[in-house]
Amino acid sequence: MVLLRIDGPGGLGVHRHRGPVQAITLEGSWRYTEYDWGSHVGDFVRESPGRSHTLMTDTGAKILFHVHGTLEFLDNQENTTLLVD
Repeated sequence: MVLLRIDGPGGLGVHRHRGPVQAITLEGSWRYTEYDWGSHVGDFVRESPGRSHTLMTDTGAKILFHVHGTLEFLDNQENTTLLVD
């Protein structure tokens, strides 16, 4: 379980999950720059394994994630730069 808090505009770099992820938005809103949807307070999000995306928020957010397996951070060529497990 990961509680991610972002104060004000910001986000995470491009990353990929090797397992599924579930999330619930507790405060604020966020989105992935690669998709045309956003998550708001109370929304539940399920992420499929193997997809890469970039989390962003314009106003700040608090999100509870249940991450299964390794999280890979990627560079611009999609090479793994950091593994979090």
